Amino acid sequence: MFLLMSVLGRNWSHYVLTFLSTIELYFLTIRCSMSLKYIPVQAFDINIDRVVENLKDHGVVVLVTARTHATQIAAQASGKLGINVDDEEGAFLQHLSFEVDDRGWEDCLMYSESADYQPDELHKITIQAIRDWIEGGEKDYHICQMRT
Repeated sequence: MFLLMSVLGRNWSHYVLTFLSTIELYFLTIRCSMSLKYIPVQAFDINIDRVVENLKDHGVVVLVTARTHATQIAAQASGKLGINVDDEEGAFLQHLSFEVDDRGWEDCLMYSESADYQPDELHKITIQAIRDWIEGGEKDYHICQMRT
């Protein structure tokens, strides 16, 4: 440190503060470049119209329900979104189930016209959304905010 101070002269503190400010600005830039996402969680009394609206707006919906019910919701949402299951090039609705902490398996829907996540990303999103939903009091409808 003494060598650094003697090389920089009397204004060494100016250089150190400039360096620290540059690092802080760098990390602030990285944080701001991460986009804020809103992930809806629907539980218990799930409204299909709200599911479809959320899929159009956010691309992803996490469902807290039995898997058979989630499968029915996915089929209804596909119909309301006008998805043609025979069209391999068109829009699709992906239904995935993920193991979440000690809760067992939770379901997630992703609409390709509004979101494009890989399965490992959806797994992380589902876990974070469920944790946030639990912290929020496990209501019928919850919006989780997260940076991705």
